[in-house]
Amino acid sequence: MYACKKLEKKRVKKRKGEAMALNEKRILEKVNSSFVVNLAYAYETKDALCLVLTIMNGGDLKFHIYNMGNSGFDEQRAIFYAAEICSGLEDLHRERIVYRLVINQFIHY
Repeated sequence: MYACKKLEKKRVKKRKGEAMALNEKRILEKVNSSFVVNLAYAYETKDALCLVLTIMNGGDLKFHIYNMGNSGFDEQRAIFYAAEICSGLEDLHRERIVYRLVINQFIHY
């Protein structure tokens, strides 16, 4: 299964984000990791740039944190999530890519 990330050209252009959008595509093409979403293919329409990505349908980390309630994760689960995040960052760093925004909404399982 795949997910399509649609970047509206008008919005990208208005925010002067053309270089960032192309850079995102190049990075996703370059990275091959079990811990980072993978680009299956990309295409362009008259109005949008579309990135077709492998789907991570386990939800984002924010979802899992809020479902735990006040008890939080047990130690084993926290270690598991931390190890997966570190593995993904390590794979990016191996390709000389620095990921600046590690937040729970951007971490999917």
